Amino acid sequence: MSTLFNAVSTTATTLVCAVVLFSAPLLAATPSMTESMPMSHNHGAMMADATTTNTNDYHSGGQIKAWNANSVSIAHSAIPALNWPPMTMSFDLPDNLAATPIPVGTQVTFSFRQTEQGYQLTAISAQQP
Repeated sequence: MSTLFNAVSTTATTLVCAVVLFSAPLLAATPSMTESMPMSHNHGAMMADATTTNTNDYHSGGQIKAWNANSVSIAHSAIPALNWPPMTMSFDLPDNLAATPIPVGTQVTFSFRQTEQGYQLTAISAQQP
């Protein structure tokens, strides 16, 4: 009986070790909870999550909703690179873009990047009808 118990115990230990060893790569490849959760519309909270993307420009299209001296509000399409759904949000305007306002309602293509202050446009142009 003791030999049977030792054989079962050794087999069970070997199986547990095999499961742990072979499941480690699977667990490492599984996205974390924060990576798999949909993005909220609280853009201030997203600042900390995207600190590694400061040098990247993101591109989208949308419609101008408001334009003022410091920012522009755009209803934009989804931005898959950031896991963003379509939404309306404001982007900071750099000095070189603030001098050329685009009328409200105009369809545009635009690029932006994340800065420590928020999301800043890097380029914007009206789409041809």
